[in-house]
Amino acid sequence: MGTFDGQGHTINVTIPNNSYSASTLFAYAKNATIKNVTIKGNIGSNGCAGSLIGIGSGDITIDNCISYADVTANSYQFAGGIIGKYIPDDDNVCCIIDNCINLGTVQGTSYIGGILGGIDTTASHNLNMISINNCANYGQVSTIGNDGFMGGITAGSNDDNIQIYLNNCFNDAVLIATPSAYVAALIPLTTSSCNINYCYYNNDNIQAVLGSCGTNNVVSYTKNSNSTPYTATKDVAIDIGGNQITDTNILTLLNSYIARDADYKKWEERDGQLLFQ
Repeated sequence: MGTFDGQGHTINVTIPNNSYSASTLFAYAKNATIKNVTIKGNIGSNGCAGSLIGIGSGDITIDNCISYADVTANSYQFAGGIIGKYIPDDDNVCCIIDNCINLGTVQGTSYIGGILGGIDTTASHNLNMISINNCANYGQVSTIGNDGFMGGITAGSNDDNIQIYLNNCFNDAVLIATPSAYVAALIPLTTSSCNINYCYYNNDNIQAVLGSCGTNNVVSYTKNSNSTPYTATKDVAIDIGGNQITDTNILTLLNSYIARDADYKKWEERDGQLLFQ
């Protein structure tokens, strides 16, 4: 498909619940890069729904995008704040989502996530990768049906052929689900091929991760102080060029992690939220 560069523009859109797959920009995208755009509005679908991509396949890259859009997927399908469903339809293909924030609500019945709804493993091949880096979800995530898989970042996958990485992400959202749903603050569907590093969540009463997943410094936080409103419930140590930084301030931890990679955007606190500078 090629590259879509929004050049910092905002797109407002309303899509009713009357199509199989719906999204603001692309109902379906294969081998695509989308960057530098903000989405607002309401997006509905009788199938899959995402603010940027309804269904993505091949090599997908999303960078520096923000969604305020409310996303709803009815029927037995996928809903995500940024991408609804990703299909790894060939060997060695990957979906990379960097520097994205979702602030809109996300509702679905099957696989629901604040950033990526879920991964369709019926067509999975060898050595596929999902990598979500330096992203945040503020939008309420909820299930419409009686079951399903729901995560603050993504519903994930239980396919060992798919490597999943979550790095320097956080979920600040409320998760609303029925008792029969599988719910996790970050990701519910995981395998030993999943790795979560330096990720945070605002809920002490729900598990961050379900399944056999490798985790490193996955910590809950509280927001009960005006001076440091995002405070980890325990110390987190980050190694930067041989120097170790230990802190409980989530803003400090996020920016300390990205000091190792110039491609990640820095964070700041504005109006009680952590947003990009």
